[in-house]
Amino acid sequence: MNQNRRTSLVEAVVNTAFGFTIQVAAQYILFLLFEIAITPSEFWLFTVAMTVLSVGRGYIIRRLFNSEFWKREVRHEADTL
Repeated sequence: MNQNRRTSLVEAVVNTAFGFTIQVAAQYILFLLFEIAITPSEFWLFTVAMTVLSVGRGYIIRRLFNSEFWKREVRHEADTL
């Protein structure tokens, strides 16, 4: 199944949204465990930066898997087995 770019972006955003709550909780706990001193504004800036990176990563991976190059490589690998 192919996805257009908009659908890929929506999937990446939804996927990241589900992980957002877990990431915030884990980040908070890890910062406490490792005694990392950080202000609330720094905490949220870091969270937003990591979330943007996550959306971008998910989008790029989805587009890669939908690209003709990737499909040709997978078909070529299957033909050589």
